[in-house]
Amino acid sequence: MNVFTDLFASVIITSFNRYSNLVRLLVLLQKQTLSINQFEVIIINDGSSDETKKIISKLSTSYPLVYLEQAHNGPASARNKGLNYCKGEVVVFFDDDIEPMPECLEEHLKLHCDNKHNIVFGKTPVSPHNINKSNYPNPHGFPRIQLESLRYQHKQCLPWEYFITCNLSLRLEDIIRVNGFSPRFPFANYEDLELGYKLYLQNNGGSFIFNEEALAYHFHYRTFSEKVQWAVKNGLSRMIMLELHPELYERCLKVCHYNNGSYVNLLEVELMSLLEEAERYQRIIELEENILRFKEDNEELFKEYNREVKKMLIYYESLGVKIFKYGINSTMPKIAKEIALEYFQLIKGRDQKNHLRVINCI
Repeated sequence: MNVFTDLFASVIITSFNRYSNLVRLLVLLQKQTLSINQFEVIIINDGSSDETKKIISKLSTSYPLVYLEQAHNGPASARNKGLNYCKGEVVVFFDDDIEPMPECLEEHLKLHCDNKHNIVFGKTPVSPHNINKSNYPNPHGFPRIQLESLRYQHKQCLPWEYFITCNLSLRLEDIIRVNGFSPRFPFANYEDLELGYKLYLQNNGGSFIFNEEALAYHFHYRTFSEKVQWAVKNGLSRMIMLELHPELYERCLKVCHYNNGSYVNLLEVELMSLLEEAERYQRIIELEENILRFKEDNEELFKEYNREVKKMLIYYESLGVKIFKYGINSTMPKIAKEIALEYFQLIKGRDQKNHLRVINCI
């Protein structure tokens, strides 16, 4: 009898306005080799305005399924809500756009038998269905995860910076010991890294291990306009991380300049004029559209596109950092003001200092 058969897993999935992704994941979980008596699935609907609730209410699964919902408050708050309902000793976090292979849950539990305090990160390459330029010219939404998932060796130890909750598991008691996810994070940015850092500081004797066999594909892509929104939010989230952990100044504010390998401080990135920002933004949109028109891959277009995207994402991240520290500047583009308003709405009532800082500048 395998030792892992004595363990029970609680699979936590948060979702916001992506019911089709969520349904695909729930169907795939019915194909797991792990016995249905060894896991439950907990869904937290994070204030979706689509048909998530209606669709899930009609869904029948072979495994125990718990459906929860809350007003839109971000994945950190949603996952904390789900943790209160866990029956399992092991918690497995999946993003709703994950496609777990049949052995995925079983492989997660196996490595928790080696050491009860292990954290397990499963191999998470981009979905084969996602590598299609008709969807998006650059399908790698999280290249660091997807490319380095191919580089790491089975059971290799990882740094805490890879605590990314798209395909990850750990003991419930270890999450509770560090008070779960910080509710300070309103977006799906840095909320998981901050928990990983707290667990790293706790140093309870476990290891953060890469499991090549816990395979799940990431069905994830973003258009450039979606990446811009992500970048501004990521800048804001970097500053929340810095407030919580001032010792991480270098980690939070200095990023690699993608084209020459040097590092740049996001607070020192110069603001562009609105005209220059609009022109560079439009150029990338045109490149994106041109790439989609070609029946064959155009290497030069790809190079120019990726080069321009990387430069501009650093710029948009710097805007998020500056919004948090200084408030909105009149020369900032419309997207920055929209994200600032969204941030204001989400932190209202739970982060009074930064709530006042943002609202006074809008």
